[in-house]
Amino acid sequence: PGLVCCLCLNQRPTVQEDEVIQCDKCGLAVHENCYMVDLEEQEDSDDSSSATEPWFCEPCVYGLDVPPNCELCPNRFGAFKRSDIGGKWVHLLCALYTRGVTFGEVTHLTAVSWQELDYRLFGKKACSLCDDKLLARTGVCSQCEAGLCKTYFHPTCAQKYVALLSFQIKWL
Repeated sequence: PGLVCCLCLNQRPTVQEDEVIQCDKCGLAVHENCYMVDLEEQEDSDDSSSATEPWFCEPCVYGLDVPPNCELCPNRFGAFKRSDIGGKWVHLLCALYTRGVTFGEVTHLTAVSWQELDYRLFGKKACSLCDDKLLARTGVCSQCEAGLCKTYFHPTCAQKYVALLSFQIKWL
């Protein structure tokens, strides 16, 4: 079956035929359209493990050797984008599914900002999918949008349990 995009899990009908690219340093697998990759801005390198142009995810471009901590959830692994505050990181999935989070550069979904987000939302609702009660209140949880559902979850936890059913609708 090949590589699976860590953002859409190869479920977006518009990108199913697009090639999943992999970071040449850490191995992160994404569709170019899901991560909003701009390969023209990447530096040339002969270290690529693929036959295509070399590509590095944002944490690797910025020299991180370990996965960063997401400012909006307790989960460590996945596709991260750098915030507009130096040294802070957010899962792209968390940024896309958390109301009030914006992008300084929408075309490439970069310069993530949560400055407009009400700080009282941090830890206010517990993630219904987290096993650890302390981690369940880490960051900001999004509310299920199905009818009058009152369930809250971290977007990365929902993805883990395949609960992000409206991915193509929510995507920018």
